[in-house]
Amino acid sequence: MKIKARKPTHPGRFFFEDVVLPLVGGKDFLIPVTVKSIANSMRCDPEYLDEVMAGNVSITPELAHKIGKYTNTSTNSWWNMQKALDDWHVDELIKQGGDL
Repeated sequence: MKIKARKPTHPGRFFFEDVVLPLVGGKDFLIPVTVKSIANSMRCDPEYLDEVMAGNVSITPELAHKIGKYTNTSTNSWWNMQKALDDWHVDELIKQGGDL
């Protein structure tokens, strides 16, 4: 019996839940942290970052680099999350008899 692979987490959702929420929800900061302030510090359009964090759009290699820099992690870790999600979507389309 083949085990069905679960859908990979969208990298934007991961960024939101594991990085942004703890910062925005933190009450111990002297300066309030907002999604807009995070986007500005990353030199990223806040509306685009919001769409990414909602899982509505894919991250780009440029955003993967910016998130990596912001979180002191590698660009590849973020880009690989996006590639895994893209691969999963392609596999699901093929399983359903869809055409690429």
